[in-house]
Amino acid sequence: MASAVSAVLRSKLSGYARTCGSAQRGQPSIQCRPCFRTSATLNMCGLAHVAWKQVLEPGDLAVDLTCGNGLDTLFLAEAVGPKGTVFAIDIQQCAVDSTRELLEQKLEDDCRPETHLHCTCHSRLLEVLGQTHVGSAKVIALNLGYLPGADKSLATTVSSTQQAVEAALQAVCLGGMVSCMCYVSNDAELQMVRSKFASLGQQWASTETRLTNKKNAPVLCLAWRLSL
Repeated sequence: MASAVSAVLRSKLSGYARTCGSAQRGQPSIQCRPCFRTSATLNMCGLAHVAWKQVLEPGDLAVDLTCGNGLDTLFLAEAVGPKGTVFAIDIQQCAVDSTRELLEQKLEDDCRPETHLHCTCHSRLLEVLGQTHVGSAKVIALNLGYLPGADKSLATTVSSTQQAVEAALQAVCLGGMVSCMCYVSNDAELQMVRSKFASLGQQWASTETRLTNKKNAPVLCLAWRLSL
């Protein structure tokens, strides 16, 4: 199953696009493309976006558990559209503020999904979602580590991320995906996510993707819920 999933992702890397709402004021729609750049980190973020697009549809609920500078939240917001719902969480208020500002700047009010921004730890996902939304999320995304340009001591930890991943596996819906971008600089956190995803039962399909010629590049771990 993992090899089949990887094949699907590879087939979508070139020119994948769809119209999914306005990213600039005054434009009714854009061709929303995965964000590929030159650095290894941003290339992997673009690959994560490709994966999310395989499952996201207008009207879905998506969660960015570590919203940071807001780019992933914006991508999710464009994908689910004005009839969808997006939760964005970060432990730093500056990240939440940046995310809110980016959404307001890039999306017109009538193109923006129902949005909930929370300054709290990603481990509190179930509390943030509440009973209404647990089991309804189509994509739950984590980009681990620390916020670039901010205090590096405010980084995700093995303990908090383990709680967040376990919560995400509970909160994702049938056909949905949990996405974890892990960094080799925190090997213990990476190994914890790997172990958790590898131990999932047959109701899941999990895969791991990395750039084999860049040893310090982040690792993208994905888990799809195939059945309840």
